[in-house]
Amino acid sequence: MQESTEIRYARDGSRHVAFQVFGSGSLDLLVFSSAVLPIDSMDEEPSLARFHRRLASFSRVIRFDARGIGLSDPYVPSGTSLLEDWVRDAVSVLDSVGSERAAVLAPRDSSQQALLLAATHPERVTSLTFINGTARMARAEDYPVGIPQRILDRFLEVNMEPDAVDNGLDYLADAAPTAARDETFRAWWVKAGYRGASPAASRAIQHAYLHADMRPILASVRAPALVLHRRDNRVVRAGHGRYLAEHLPEARYVELRGPTTSTGWVTPARCSMRSRSS
Repeated sequence: MQESTEIRYARDGSRHVAFQVFGSGSLDLLVFSSAVLPIDSMDEEPSLARFHRRLASFSRVIRFDARGIGLSDPYVPSGTSLLEDWVRDAVSVLDSVGSERAAVLAPRDSSQQALLLAATHPERVTSLTFINGTARMARAEDYPVGIPQRILDRFLEVNMEPDAVDNGLDYLADAAPTAARDETFRAWWVKAGYRGASPAASRAIQHAYLHADMRPILASVRAPALVLHRRDNRVVRAGHGRYLAEHLPEARYVELRGPTTSTGWVTPARCSMRSRSS
């Protein structure tokens, strides 16, 4: 397929899922988005655009807006969980581009979708790369590395509103401290968030992430995994990544120095990916 960043649509029943495909090579790479960052805003941030073009130098990059985000249809409850519906979206996109098997790249909260995809559709996933990923966000007696519920509740209450920073919650300052001091980046981040989903939709999406627990399915994930994590990450602490690597059957853990990169994206090692002909 020739390189193109035009918006196309996959169909899942009556639902339309927006996606883009670009790059070429023997590897299909399905790139999940973090939070509600829509695909039509990604190339407006130079660091993210460069990152995806580097991926496209050796792979066919497939990125999409799950339902409820960006250019895809609004989310309508279907009787299954939001994460299950998003896995259906991912499969419909792979089907639309003729990809039988793909490597998967999942940053932060989207790691839960990637785990569910690999566990429920093992024949479609050749490998997994997680960036600051986690199987669960909330703290529990058997998961002390998680975030206390009171903090998650405040995040859901305050962070999705336009005046979150004025009310003392600056998520960007914790998630990407270097980028948070860049006013151009912050302006892009805010605008992209507005385009990605409304405050109410964002809250519903984050609620699904923050209350999900993928730990019970980790043992059933057979695809080889590379788990990359920043040592001093303030939002998803390194213990999340260590737990993920320790409980996946075939995983390699790489801990990187510092709290995060300027935008939280790092280039995944190619050793974790396999060609679509494998």
